[in-house]
Amino acid sequence: MPDEPIIRENRNGTPSVRGTRLTVYNIMDHHLAGRPATSIAEFYGIPLGDAQAAMDYIDAHLGELMPKYQRDLEWARRGNPPHVEAMFAESHKKLMRLKEDLGRKTTGETRDARAAG
Repeated sequence: MPDEPIIRENRNGTPSVRGTRLTVYNIMDHHLAGRPATSIAEFYGIPLGDAQAAMDYIDAHLGELMPKYQRDLEWARRGNPPHVEAMFAESHKKLMRLKEDLGRKTTGETRDARAAG
């Protein structure tokens, strides 16, 4: 769609680069650090014009974007709450059990045969 703006709102209402899941908040880190559009385009694998459009959007809407950006940075600094970390740990254990089961299936080994041996 050539008429579609390069920066448009995604389903969550967040300004994003068209055709990607890349939000302007992803690009803000790089832009505010002074990286050029060519570097941002290469890093994210997007056309140079899209990277420049995102940078221009950030410049034009910085006051609107900054509160959420600051909240996101603070969240990242704090890290996940303990109950979320516990969920991640449990999920990782489950993943490792599934990986072991898959490894046994691909070699023809079963749990019973392993326990007996």
